[in-house]
Amino acid sequence: WFKSKYPQESDRIEYLKEMINKSFAHSNLLSVAQNLVVDDNEGKVRSVFFDPVEPSEIERWLWLIGDVAIDFMKIYATVLKNYPVARLDFQFLQKVDHLSAECERIKKRIGEGVGPVI
Repeated sequence: WFKSKYPQESDRIEYLKEMINKSFAHSNLLSVAQNLVVDDNEGKVRSVFFDPVEPSEIERWLWLIGDVAIDFMKIYATVLKNYPVARLDFQFLQKVDHLSAECERIKKRIGEGVGPVI
């Protein structure tokens, strides 16, 4: 139903889903190998509970999470225009636009290397 009624939004969700899945959202041998620390001096291998990433990388991924959330808010508002099963706050779209502008500002601040271009 969603794909037939909202093909553009459906394609956007599919693209985001594929992008997230390619970014180690699911465990696999490659992501597990990146979480192992081999200490040759002590002859030990230890596993890191969280991915060992730089703070700048964490900031980029947090930005991406926000960007995806904003996309879903826009899709939600689009669907509710045609299927008013719930009422949006009268300032909802203004707030989403503000968040979207802030997201773009953050993207520029942390650099163009922010995640895939979406």
